[in-house]
Amino acid sequence: MYRYLKHAYNDENALVAVDEFDSGAFELLLGDMLSQLADGCAGQLVFTAP
Repeated sequence: MYRYLKHAYNDENALVAVDEFDSGAFELLLGDMLSQLADGCAGQLVFTAP
């Protein structure tokens, strides 16, 4: 999955969809990661969270 996130971060033509993105993730780290992606992501990230 991280390979695809890296692709979305660097390529403005990328669209990455992840189902249950927060599965098994620590809540604060997930928030920090999403904040970083929102600030610098060139492509699009679509995710679901239960």
